[in-house]
Amino acid sequence: MSLDSRYKDLDDDIIEVLRKFEKMVENGKYSYVDYDDCEVILNSFIYIEDEDMAQKALDYFVTLYPDKQALKDYYPVLAFFSGDYDKVISLVPDMEEVNSPMVLSILAESYAHNLCPDKAKIAFEYYLLKENNQKDLSSSIEKIGAVFNENFFPDHALHFLNIGLKFFPDNEDIKTEYARSYYVKGNMQKAKKILSEIFQDNKYPYYSVKLYISICFVLEQFAEALKYIDICLDMKPLDFDLIVKKSRALFNTSHQAEAISLLEKFNEEHPNIELIQSNLAELYLCSGKDVKAFVLFESLYAEHPYNLRYISSLGILFFNSSNYKKAIPFLIQTFEDNPSDAVAFCLAVSFYSENDIENSYKYLKIATEYDSNLYNDFYTLFPEAKQIINKKEL
Repeated sequence: MSLDSRYKDLDDDIIEVLRKFEKMVENGKYSYVDYDDCEVILNSFIYIEDEDMAQKALDYFVTLYPDKQALKDYYPVLAFFSGDYDKVISLVPDMEEVNSPMVLSILAESYAHNLCPDKAKIAFEYYLLKENNQKDLSSSIEKIGAVFNENFFPDHALHFLNIGLKFFPDNEDIKTEYARSYYVKGNMQKAKKILSEIFQDNKYPYYSVKLYISICFVLEQFAEALKYIDICLDMKPLDFDLIVKKSRALFNTSHQAEAISLLEKFNEEHPNIELIQSNLAELYLCSGKDVKAFVLFESLYAEHPYNLRYISSLGILFFNSSNYKKAIPFLIQTFEDNPSDAVAFCLAVSFYSENDIENSYKYLKIATEYDSNLYNDFYTLFPEAKQIINKKEL
């Protein structure tokens, strides 16, 4: 077997064990595998995300060691890593009988992903009882909080994080996740206060600062956000999300030219990053630089033809340039995804300009159901249309 680039982070002795096992599978000639090597092989295949080989290894190892429960515990683990949360739950019918902290942890996460937070809470409680490595207790509690927050169950996260803070009152990771719980709950001031307490000692943990920046954006405190963005960028200068946030914060504090220049420079140095280009295109559009916006959106659309954000933007740009024939298909796709009186009105104007009275009437009727004032706007553009519309008794 040729050296696989996926193995670059593995030790040479582990790579050799994997090679031997893959050779066995390839030849269909299975031989004895030492028990200690079984978990090494399984963990390695999981690490390099080779689910197929991990499954084949597990099936074989269970036949070699049918009495080893630790091996059977890998069945729900593999189901979890393949995203089959229902299967995980079905494979662990009685959590009270489970001794493996790993299995209890993934069972709890599976319940959370399946929107069963109360069962997840119970499973995590069993997990903490079974977890023997107390050195990892703080990181375990932080992880539990993160699982619940990521699945939008902040009150369940707070249940565990409050316990964690009693044992680890100065743990910055738990405090940050604690703040995130209030962020998810929509209590931005409380979340911001918790993070500010971390910063009092001139400590600026990366993820704490990133969360603080996100809170500032929700509160539209863009000048405040700018004070902290560079702290993060000093630690990770290629964080694309933060580069975009900095440009947005600059744009919203009346530094439009600087915002655009920031993304233009970054795009030149690191081309073909969709997040950067799409945001640059939007800033062009917001700044009235339609030609530059069109070039970028057209390029992005060519690469991502089903992206409704790009479809909508091209529809607007074609409409603004009075290229109604090209605008119509983009506007129709936009309207079908997100019906609105504004898009319906643009379609009414576009179809009328292309002498398609029937479709113009259709979309004008839709638009005016939401905003009757659009009648007058339409008549202002097309005075002669009033007689046609009256005949249709609109």
